[in-house]
Amino acid sequence: MFNKNLFFTTEFISYRPALIILLVLFGFLILVASAILLLARGEARKILGVYIAPFYTVGALGYIYLFASYENLPWLDNRFFLFLIMFALLIWILAITIWAGMTWPKQQRKKKIEDKFNQYLPKGKKQKSR
Repeated sequence: MFNKNLFFTTEFISYRPALIILLVLFGFLILVASAILLLARGEARKILGVYIAPFYTVGALGYIYLFASYENLPWLDNRFFLFLIMFALLIWILAITIWAGMTWPKQQRKKKIEDKFNQYLPKGKKQKSR
């Protein structure tokens, strides 16, 4: 599939298992982004929410690539475009992960200090039930 002689060809991917794998991969990216959007709450939403945009974007671009390959659209149907999509996903996810790795410990320390400070603040009065 990624033979360098076929890298800039505009032939449709005739290898059926590769086509099915790409359909499943791009669908899985969209499904994961939707699951994060719908199911993650609270702290998990903050952590995983940054991955929603790359997964949706790359999933949609992948389906556009597969459609362009099927229709033989010029410049969009070559395998180099598929390589660019995968490379963009890899770089995007790597950048987000490095950024999260650098900022997450700082946020945890800040939250721990805030929780310790809030521990000694007076609580509101409880209302009596009638």
